[in-house]
Amino acid sequence: PPPTMSVVVIGGNGFVGTNILKQLVKKGVPAVSISRSGTLPKQLAKEEWAAAVKWTAGDATEPETYAASLEGARAVIVAVGSPPIPTSDLAWQIKMNGTTNAMAVEAAGAAGVGRVVLLGATCPEWAPEGYVKGKAMGEAAAMKFVEEAVSGGGADDEAASSSGGGGGGGGRSAMVLKPGMIYGTRYEKGVPIPLGVVFGPVSWLMRMAMPVINPVVNTFPYVLKGAVVPPASVENVAAAAVDGATAEEYGEGFVSLLPADLAVYVAK
Repeated sequence: PPPTMSVVVIGGNGFVGTNILKQLVKKGVPAVSISRSGTLPKQLAKEEWAAAVKWTAGDATEPETYAASLEGARAVIVAVGSPPIPTSDLAWQIKMNGTTNAMAVEAAGAAGVGRVVLLGATCPEWAPEGYVKGKAMGEAAAMKFVEEAVSGGGADDEAASSSGGGGGGGGRSAMVLKPGMIYGTRYEKGVPIPLGVVFGPVSWLMRMAMPVINPVVNTFPYVLKGAVVPPASVENVAAAAVDGATAEEYGEGFVSLLPADLAVYVAK
């Protein structure tokens, strides 16, 4: 089928996913949300932009439940996962942060989609093992998505480039976003929690102090590396995701954006 030029957001009703959808709509890009419930989050009921999104049910680990939404799509943004809670089961963390992401990326490739954007993470070595392994699994799938096209595997070049992947070299692109903490207004049972009030200033202070902080981090890498990073606003992370799915400069190849990139990210 011809490209719909839509961008599909898997995990679209979550904290980051809803912000990505909002920015897609503001840019005039047709947006599709895939989530298990397939419903509009209650806090968005009165938001005009939310009415422009196609809210669809699907399970990231069951590609057949959302395969129809991928046909002819411009890009797929994967924003699913589970927080690094120390008490979480190892297998559950690997499934939620690795298997779900990898399967969604593979499904995008199978559907001939030319671009994928993956919400990864930057974390210290001592973070929960399942979380670390899961995020690494997702990133490996994103890299493979590009490598397969370059080596001639996966969907053919024509299908990939028709979906917005760019020309030459396989015509696919993958972006992995690797923030530390993401702040913004979260909703818990409909109640807004404005985390930006605290973490906005913290992010600014950390960026200013990096010349002092970095030597300390390098002295105690196991404890501090991946933990002492500037928080990024959800608006910045969403802007980077939208650019990864639509901006010409990200039309081909693999790129990852780190906490310092995302903390100051400006939309293209």
